[in-house]
Amino acid sequence: MIALDGEGGGRASGRSVEGVNLVEMLDACEDLLETHGGHAMAAGLNIRADKVEAFRERFNALCSAQLKGTDLRPAQRVDAWIALGEVDRELFDQSQRLRPCGMGNPKPVWGARHVQIAGKPRRVGKDGAHLKLLLAAGRTQLDAIGFGLGPCKLPDGPIDIVFEIAEDTYRGHGQLQLILKDLALSQG
Repeated sequence: MIALDGEGGGRASGRSVEGVNLVEMLDACEDLLETHGGHAMAAGLNIRADKVEAFRERFNALCSAQLKGTDLRPAQRVDAWIALGEVDRELFDQSQRLRPCGMGNPKPVWGARHVQIAGKPRRVGKDGAHLKLLLAAGRTQLDAIGFGLGPCKLPDGPIDIVFEIAEDTYRGHGQLQLILKDLALSQG
């Protein structure tokens, strides 16, 4: 995004996606820029207002060529596929030892296949934005919540899930709960 200052100048800051090195793209537009810098995934620039349109056209063309044929749909990282029965206090406690979690050290994301929805799913929160489920596999049953997954259509049959493990402390429960990141009909 470029913010023009009303005096003929503009400043911009940008973030990238995998597969596009912002600094390389800006280097290829250097003749249109006053200054630029940053790194592959984040950069900034200064530009004269009369060069913005030419910059937009060239930058977009370069990025389009770089990304041609690339699937840009968001990909969900899964650290390990496990059986639902492996989700227990010990796994939760071990994953807590990985803290602090953040940008450079993301929370572990797990996947489980062929999970059943036990009981009636509930949509909760404002306008049913979130999805609460009881999930089962074998003798294991775990509560799960999918923030922002309320509108999703639940498939008929077993599902594959991607989740983080959390401790539900709401109303003093202290039970393990799955934080759903995604779900889909099990394949095969």
